[in-house]
Amino acid sequence: RTVASFAAMASTAKYGALGIQDEDNLQAPPPKGAGAKMLISHTFTKLGSKAWQFAMPIMLLEFAPGSLVAPALWGIITMGASLTLGPTVGSWADKVSSRLVSVTIGCGTQAFTALAAVCILAANSSVNDTDGNGTVDTNDADPLTALEFLSSFRPLFLLMALVGCVEGLASNFAGTAVKRDWVPTVFERYSSDEVLSSMNTQMSRIDLIAEMLGPVIAGFVMAAAPTKVVGFVLIGLGNALSFAPEYFFLRQVYFQCGRLRKPLGGKETVAASAPTTAEAAEPPKGSFGEAWVTWFRHSGGVPVVTVSYALLYFTALSPHGVVLLAFLAGQGVSPAMISLFTASGAAAGVVGVTVFEYAITCAGIRTAR
Repeated sequence: RTVASFAAMASTAKYGALGIQDEDNLQAPPPKGAGAKMLISHTFTKLGSKAWQFAMPIMLLEFAPGSLVAPALWGIITMGASLTLGPTVGSWADKVSSRLVSVTIGCGTQAFTALAAVCILAANSSVNDTDGNGTVDTNDADPLTALEFLSSFRPLFLLMALVGCVEGLASNFAGTAVKRDWVPTVFERYSSDEVLSSMNTQMSRIDLIAEMLGPVIAGFVMAAAPTKVVGFVLIGLGNALSFAPEYFFLRQVYFQCGRLRKPLGGKETVAASAPTTAEAAEPPKGSFGEAWVTWFRHSGGVPVVTVSYALLYFTALSPHGVVLLAFLAGQGVSPAMISLFTASGAAAGVVGVTVFEYAITCAGIRTAR
């Protein structure tokens, strides 16, 4: 009995010094400083990711000098992978028992893909650098048609596309986990609704600020670097390193909050009865087909609104488009000027959101008649 009491006291002292909550104390208030740590980690990763996303289309020009085929094809492949494999990855993420494991996989994969992309681009530059200036000349080269590009075997581009697919899936995997799971688990039902709403609002503001500052940082780094490849390497290394503080702060929050350490996937199962004929005709629950059926049957004109919103991505006026950024770079516009153009588009979005929130506060939301 004395030994057991001593062991319990030693354990309490040890974990108390580390700021670790008891796993059984699931009703405790959010740990002190948990919100600030989550916001700081979100800021690091968003700045690195937005800088990376700005530099990628410009550097993809080096895989097909004088043509927009490489950036356009890369965008189609990566977005197609997110569309088709995103639900599967999300379903797998729901089955992971530990939240820390999910974040570790997401951060580690994104850091690895950033470093892999840097190595692939450096290899491509060394192979195609004909004049020895440390970069591929994308302005004076004869443009390639889509058929010419696709008919030739380009292993480095295929590797870059594969890395982009994995990075996009890992980014959605980790980002969704923090926003939709970690934040509600830490604050929901244990704080006022204003606290949870404030956390979501601040994370959205960080997204908008990173949308403006990330491209500007990347643009001026590429402009100040001796070559574009050196600038891209610096941005890639910065992006990879940004996941270290993200993981560090989230790991602290994980061990400080007992609710986060509660295993996931512990739902009770109930024996299912034999499906009826109508139920058998429906797509399996949680399947890719079920998501589309639910979306199509949604009331209130949701399918029409979402299709209309999706069609906006076909406009050439979007300042965040992969092809548009690559086109401006191919026309000789400096990365610094392109970054200011991208930041101005993001700033316009911030103004629009601010005006909308102010209008709702003053007039409220009214149904058109």
